[in-house]
Amino acid sequence: MWALAILATMALAGTFVILAIALLIMKVVIALVVLPFRLLFWLPMLLAKLVVGLAGAVLAVAGLAAGGVLLAIALVVAVLIPLLPLLLVGAAIWWIYRASSGRRVVHSVARS
Repeated sequence: MWALAILATMALAGTFVILAIALLIMKVVIALVVLPFRLLFWLPMLLAKLVVGLAGAVLAVAGLAAGGVLLAIALVVAVLIPLLPLLLVGAAIWWIYRASSGRRVVHSVARS
């Protein structure tokens, strides 16, 4: 009795193996038949992705450049704001010095 059950199980397993191989072969054949259509669809998509990627790279470089300029301006402002009182004192001293010294007259030399 057990021999018949083992034989039936082996026959069923063999049937599943043959069915799996047949389905695999059908899948490969269908994939090869559909491949040209998939290529016709994916080539324009690949070109579009390439163009969008290049545009994105250009915009990223421009954004990094603008960000670098803004960062440089922010650093200059961050350094100059604490120095502002010193700059104002220096400007006041320079203004007082310029106001106290007389105006210089430039004489034109006439050539004969």
